Amino acid sequence: MVKLEPYTGIVRGRPQYSTVVLKECLYVPTFPVNIVSSHRLYNLGGVLIKNKLYSAFRKLIALLDFKGSGFYI
Repeated sequence: MVKLEPYTGIVRGRPQYSTVVLKECLYVPTFPVNIVSSHRLYNLGGVLIKNKLYSAFRKLIALLDFKGSGFYI
């Protein structure tokens, strides 16, 4: 199990983060990018809208930086 706190934007001039707990995952701290299983995310009802990744309950999980870090599915 791995606990992440990805950046979700700015509210009232302060950076905001969301807490996500990943189960059944592989943690490789030296790997240069983050990989998300889009198949599993979509099967559970999650969506990607523009650069925002949402859970099945439409909670913002993370803002994705396509240009800076890419996005791999």
